Amino acid sequence: MNDYEAIVEVAIVGNSFVGKSSLIKQFLNGEISPCTPTIAVDIFPFIDSFEGQKVLVKLNDTAGREQFRALNSEFFRRAHAIILVYDITSRESFESLNFWHSTAIESCSPTTKFLLIGNKLDLASSSEARAVDTEQGSRFAAAKDLFFMETSASSGENVKKAFDLVLREVEKNALEASRIIAEKERVEMKKRLVILQKASSRTSGEFAQSKSCCS
Repeated sequence: MNDYEAIVEVAIVGNSFVGKSSLIKQFLNGEISPCTPTIAVDIFPFIDSFEGQKVLVKLNDTAGREQFRALNSEFFRRAHAIILVYDITSRESFESLNFWHSTAIESCSPTTKFLLIGNKLDLASSSEARAVDTEQGSRFAAAKDLFFMETSASSGENVKKAFDLVLREVEKNALEASRIIAEKERVEMKKRLVILQKASSRTSGEFAQSKSCCS
């Protein structure tokens, strides 16, 4: 028997070197370690708690490199939430967001939630380092109906807040869906039990009638 009530999958996508893996490690462990480019997909599962109920969360860290992009569609299809990540010191990573968003939309469910993260906030202390200002990120998110937040995987700034923002939303929906399925199964089981009881009663009646005729 599972020790959780629901499963939630979150796909994290964006160009290579925007800090996707570092964001996940900062969120889960409160620190980051040297990262190499993700090969295909790295999956980070953990048990989370929402309103006293346990949820199995899978953070799917997808590869940004082109040769692995074809593998991402399956993870988009299964995703309850998709986090788009760009580097606020890299204009190229921001301009790639349309590609990542449109690719995800092609495969994901209409109910999938999206979060846009502008990462590497710690490197943008000076206007010279920042290539994408906050307003540009905010406008993109508003146009696509996405949650939006700027973070620093290095310092941890806003990382937990960003993940919690999207996880609370999808965990609530997943638990509600799980309760609906459980209730449907309960009702179906009750119907089957009634049918079996009626069939048993008919069989008993026919047996008694047969025994009476033979006596």
